[in-house]
Amino acid sequence: MKELVLMDTFNGTEEEEYNYSKEDTAQLVGAAVKAYEKRYHTSVGGFLQLAKRSSQYGSIGGAGLTGGRYKDKLDDLFYSEGAMDLRVYLDNDGLHFDFYDHDGCNATVLKFITGSTLEAQDTAHDEHGFTYDQTIDYLMEKKHYTKGTDYRIFEKAM
Repeated sequence: MKELVLMDTFNGTEEEEYNYSKEDTAQLVGAAVKAYEKRYHTSVGGFLQLAKRSSQYGSIGGAGLTGGRYKDKLDDLFYSEGAMDLRVYLDNDGLHFDFYDHDGCNATVLKFITGSTLEAQDTAHDEHGFTYDQTIDYLMEKKHYTKGTDYRIFEKAM
């Protein structure tokens, strides 16, 4: 699949245009959530944005670091503290939210998290017997969420 850009604020996007693009993208994600829930007979309880950092300053700017951020609200997917620009696009790996700041980019891919997975977090333990109290650690270490939600879910929603 060729890359399909849904939002891009690099060209000095006006606030009204940004809001329309955000609303359209949020509707697409909402429709994709419904399609996902129907296809897998489940409910989506939140979102994980798996991130990879790139920076022109190398390791000083965090280049090469990986991580993620958990969000339970759709609107929160569009905001990252310190980000000056946002680019949202769909490709074979799924739906990406790339946040650009003065040092580089936090490139994220979206993953849907089921409600049952989040409920299981309350009783999950690591190899040392400690309970998980951080959703990101639980999702990435215990559940091995390492890929985005399949792009076909988003294609169907469009």
